[in-house]
Amino acid sequence: MACLCGVLRVWGQDNNYWNQMPGTALMGGAVVGGIRSNSAVYYNPAALSYIDSNTISVSAASYQLEYATIRNGGGAGIDLLSEQFQVIPLISVSGIYKTHKLSRSTFGYMLFTKNQTSNSFSYRFDGFKDAGIFDNNPHILGSDNYYDPPHSQVAYIGDYTLQTSMNELCFGLGYSYKISDHLAVGITPVVAYRTQSYAQSFVAKAFPDTSSNLFNKYQGNNGVGINSVGLSDNENIYFYNIRTYVKLAVALDFGNLKLGCNLTTQSINFGGRSSIARDIFYSGGYADTNSSTGNVYSYAFSLNDRQRNIKTRLVSPMSASLGVDYTIANTNIAVTAEYFAPLAPYNAATPGSANFLRPSWQNSTGTKINWSPLNSQNTLELVESARAVTNFAISVKQRLDKKIFALVSFRTDYSSYKKVTNDFWEYRFVDSLHPAGQKLSFSDINLYHFNIGLIKKNRKSDMHLGVTYTYGTNKSFTPLANIAHPLDNTNVLGVIPDFSHNATYQYDSYSLVLSYTYHIK
Repeated sequence: MACLCGVLRVWGQDNNYWNQMPGTALMGGAVVGGIRSNSAVYYNPAALSYIDSNTISVSAASYQLEYATIRNGGGAGIDLLSEQFQVIPLISVSGIYKTHKLSRSTFGYMLFTKNQTSNSFSYRFDGFKDAGIFDNNPHILGSDNYYDPPHSQVAYIGDYTLQTSMNELCFGLGYSYKISDHLAVGITPVVAYRTQSYAQSFVAKAFPDTSSNLFNKYQGNNGVGINSVGLSDNENIYFYNIRTYVKLAVALDFGNLKLGCNLTTQSINFGGRSSIARDIFYSGGYADTNSSTGNVYSYAFSLNDRQRNIKTRLVSPMSASLGVDYTIANTNIAVTAEYFAPLAPYNAATPGSANFLRPSWQNSTGTKINWSPLNSQNTLELVESARAVTNFAISVKQRLDKKIFALVSFRTDYSSYKKVTNDFWEYRFVDSLHPAGQKLSFSDINLYHFNIGLIKKNRKSDMHLGVTYTYGTNKSFTPLANIAHPLDNTNVLGVIPDFSHNATYQYDSYSLVLSYTYHIK
C-alpha cells in the first residue's frame, strides 16, 4: 500500500526537511517503527519483509489554502503578503515484489516527490516621501547636496518582487532481507533530481522637486538638471542537480510492538547545471554648491553579468531516525525522531571570473564610485550550508470498526537555515565579515504540522480523508527591502533592508487531504 497525500506544495519552506512526508501525510511521518506499506522503501526498507503480498499502488491528493505574511518585510509598516489556493495533483507509483525462490528477500520501488515549494511576493509603493530621501551626508557614492524647503516631499516609486520555486523528484529501489520472524535488515539507494529557481527584483525611483538645486537648470550643466534618481536590481537564478544517497535500515517486529531505525548517508553529487544573472543599474546626481556656477553633475554605475552552464553541487546531510510503534487493543501509538547533521559551507555553483562592474575601468580608484574591483566569481557564487536539526512526530490511530480508522498526528519541522554569506548590498555597506555570495533560499521558520483524518481499508483499495493545519512564525526575521525609509546614497533608495531583524515571518496553511489508492496484486 502507498498513499501519497497531504501538503504537497508549501510556500517557500525550502529549508525544512519534514515539510512533505510522502506516503504518510496523515501519520505525520511517525512510521519508521511500524510502517507496513510500500512507503517503507523510503522510511524503513527493512520493514518490506513484513508485508505479506506483492502490490502495485498509484495515488494522488491535495487541496490547499495558504497564507504567508512578513510583517515589516518591506520596512516598518510595510507588510509582504502571499495568499494562494491550490489544487495540486501528484502521482506516486510504488510496488513490492516477493519471490518463492528467495523467500527471505523482498524488493520494492517508489517514485515520489519529496520537496515541492514556491512563493510569490510583490509590493509597490507609488506616492510621496520626505525630501530627506536625498542624503546630504557624504558616503560611498558622495553627497547629493540636495536642498529644498523644510518638510517638503518628493515623489517616490518602490517596487519589490520575490519569486522562488523548488521541486525534487526521487526514485528509490528497496531491498529487505528477513533474518528471522523478528528481525530484518534493508537498503534503499535513492536518486534525487532537483530543480530550483530564484528571481528577485527591486526598482526604485525618486523625483527631485522643481525648486530643488538638483532639478534647477544651471548654466554650468548645459541647462540640464537632474529630474530623476533611480536604481534597478534584477537577480535571476536557475539551478538543477542530480544526486544520490543510501538508506540503511533495521526492523524489529514483536507483534504489538514494532521498532525501526534508518540511517541515511550524506548525498553523493552526480552534477547539474545552473545559470546566474544579476543586473544593477543606478543613476544619480550631485549639486556642487561650492561652485560659483552651481554645477549639477550626473553619474551612474552598472553591475552586470550573466553566466550559463555553471556546474552545480548539492549536498543533503547524513540523518538517523528511530521509531517505535505499539498497539494496545484497538489503539495504535507511533513515535519517530530524526536527527539531521549540520553541513559545512560549500559552493553550490561558482561562476567564472569576469568583470562585474561595468565599464571595467570604473574599478580603478579615484572614480565617483571608488569601489575595489568587483569580480563575478566571488560576488555571485552560490554558497549553501545547514545547521543541525532534530524533528519529532507522534501519531495515534484508533480502530472504529473492521474497516475504518480515525487518526491524529503532530510533527515538528525545524528550519536548517544557516547564514554563511552576505548578498551584494549587505556585503558592501553593512557587514563584510561574511564573504559575498548568494543563496537559493531565504526562508528561516520553524513549522508545526497537525493532522486529523479517517482511513477506510477495503480488500483492494484504501481511502484517506483528512485535514492538515501547518503553523510557523519567526519574530526575528530580516526584512527583504526598505521601501518604508528609502535613502539615496546610504541604502540606494531602499534596496538595502533594515538589518535589525525586526520583521515577523508567519505562515499558515489549511489542506484537505483526499487520496484513493488501488492495489494490484
